Amino acid sequence: MPSVLDENDRKPAVPRLDGIDVLRGLSILAVILLHILIRFAGVHVRLGGDWPKYTRHLVFFNGGNGVTTFFAVSGFLITLTSLRRFGSLDAIRPRAFYRIRFARIMPLLLLMLLVLSALHLLRVEGYIINSKFFTLPRALFAALTFHLNWLEASRNAYLPACWTVLWSLSIEEIFYLFFPLISLVLFRAGRAGRRAWITLALILFALGPFARVVWAKNDLQAENSYLAGMASIALGCL
Repeated sequence: MPSVLDENDRKPAVPRLDGIDVLRGLSILAVILLHILIRFAGVHVRLGGDWPKYTRHLVFFNGGNGVTTFFAVSGFLITLTSLRRFGSLDAIRPRAFYRIRFARIMPLLLLMLLVLSALHLLRVEGYIINSKFFTLPRALFAALTFHLNWLEASRNAYLPACWTVLWSLSIEEIFYLFFPLISLVLFRAGRAGRRAWITLALILFALGPFARVVWAKNDLQAENSYLAGMASIALGCL
């Protein structure tokens, strides 16, 4: 039976980059610490309450910056791996790109959604979807089509926490749905196409603050909109 991936596609495109791994680890830690703070605040425990103000802020309130950094690292790595795997962006093979993304994302995503669905149906506290705003099929559809961030923002309501974390995956995967196609078309157009690619990335980066501050109608739209996240990914790509 032939392999799903070509031999070249199965080779690691980029060796481990220690500096990037450290940066990614710090960004993940910042997000985890923020969520720990939120969780303890929910049971009326103020973590670091007697710490100096700026120390507490540095430790617990950099989750947003952590997400921004993680998006930028993601854009950097996807561009670097594409350049090294395919040779250049005008040689990128979209089918291979999508197969690799599918293999990396979908098995664990499907397993996670299966577990979360079972916990909801068993009515386990903390995992029950609020029927006032969402249904289980609607949440599954949003997660599998990568618009869970839009679903929550449009209804200004949160799914259970283990569902909500998928908002960032939604932004990433929509960006990477178009990344190989746009790169292939523009880079094959020569120097003008390369300039257009850079211009498009700069436009996405410039639109981020507007998405967060000007166009957002609620906090969820400000934090989790496609443009707000894609601005950071585009910066990483540049």
